[in-house]
Amino acid sequence: MPATLQPHLPPGTKVSRYELGEVLGEGGFAITYRAWDSRLHRDVAIKEFLPQDLALREPGGAAVLARSGHEDEYRFGLQRFLDEAKTLAQFDHPNIVRVTDHFEANNTAYLVMFYERGRSLSQWLIEHPGPVPEATLRQWLAPFLRGLREVHDSGYLHRDIKPGNIYLRDKGEPLLIDFGSARQAMGRHSRSVTGVISAGYAPLEQYGRDARKQNARTDLYALGATLYRCISVADPVDALTHRNALDDSDPDPLIAAAEIGAGRYSAPLHPHLHRYCSRKRRALRYLLWRRHPRLRGSKRCNGSPFGRRFGAACPPRVLPGVSPTSPVSKPWLSKRRPVRIK
Repeated sequence: MPATLQPHLPPGTKVSRYELGEVLGEGGFAITYRAWDSRLHRDVAIKEFLPQDLALREPGGAAVLARSGHEDEYRFGLQRFLDEAKTLAQFDHPNIVRVTDHFEANNTAYLVMFYERGRSLSQWLIEHPGPVPEATLRQWLAPFLRGLREVHDSGYLHRDIKPGNIYLRDKGEPLLIDFGSARQAMGRHSRSVTGVISAGYAPLEQYGRDARKQNARTDLYALGATLYRCISVADPVDALTHRNALDDSDPDPLIAAAEIGAGRYSAPLHPHLHRYCSRKRRALRYLLWRRHPRLRGSKRCNGSPFGRRFGAACPPRVLPGVSPTSPVSKPWLSKRRPVRIK
């Protein structure tokens, strides 16, 4: 059965008590509509589960049909979508998307949210080319971190923080939307699902199938990558490309955030940019040095900022005519304590 050219439902379609309107967003896993709640007489946003790798719209109808051979995978994803809706409904925070209802219809599921006037950060960046001013970053960062802390304190992760999943209200306050737990669970369950990873914003552990390796640092890495995009006007290098470059002793393709932002941002903001954007980078270099002995003699380690940063992680440079056990041959020792990566 061929897929229709437009998988979204036309304006005016009624689903339960909601009348669908314009499409607000459309991706490979779901479609989000603006809709009218006929019972409460207010605008809402409704997300419809429609993974296009696993399902398609019934031609001329509203039902969603699983593609042949993918029925079990579709049902698995549908259940994860509903589970995520139940999780989001527990949050009542001004910087987290508010879910008010969820239900099943048309052989799929729908998630109902408050409708907020504004635009995504990705749209804002297109409308405002150039580095984001420091005052604007500060205005966004504090409330965003409060919302993210609420998610982490409840034992959950977002798993897909990026400019497209940060919504800016008209007054400028950010809103965390479009959690990625259900989508990533589908990616681990089925190899037929594509587009699970947001390249440049996903840390290395998200490329694997073991979700137990993901924790709050996973979201902080994505936040750092988002900040990097705001100050550099370019998407950050994806984690695999970055790792391969370091593994092959190639030049580091990722320019330090503090270097890019030098002269445009005040000194108190530099440590935050460096911490969020570089923590995973430093940890990755350390792990590569530990696992790949051939990096230990490279210029990347001896006498580099990396070596000085990690103290004893780098090997000594043996000077001619000096015993390796001599304190002179241990330039990596200093009064400064090695930095721990939490």
